[in-house]
Amino acid sequence: MSPIENAVFNIVTKNNELKEIIADVAVSREERVNTGPLSMNLAGVIDAAVQGGVEKYKEAFFDGTYLLINPTHGHFINQFKAALGKQIDILRHGLDVFGSKCDNTLVPLLTHLTKTYGQMCESLKNIVS
Repeated sequence: MSPIENAVFNIVTKNNELKEIIADVAVSREERVNTGPLSMNLAGVIDAAVQGGVEKYKEAFFDGTYLLINPTHGHFINQFKAALGKQIDILRHGLDVFGSKCDNTLVPLLTHLTKTYGQMCESLKNIVS
């Protein structure tokens, strides 16, 4: 599996995990919903994206040299962009669900994640637009 195929696989896999966790929290009718798995997954993706994840992808696949070396991988680049675009939407929905279900003591975490999400989106805008 090529590096770009691996990256697509990892993003798609994480997207599926996130959707499942978000759905579990969203449909919970418990008075005190366990938002721990959701907050950990949101933080893991959002914080990692801002603290190097996105930059690593940019360096590896979007500086122009990857396609020069691997000209037949254009469709993987498109799949990667689409998967990242979906992840942005999934994360936004996850933040909305987390915000509606989290305990008041987690509002500072929600604020941090929301701010960091905005930075991540800004960093990705030239890739997924």
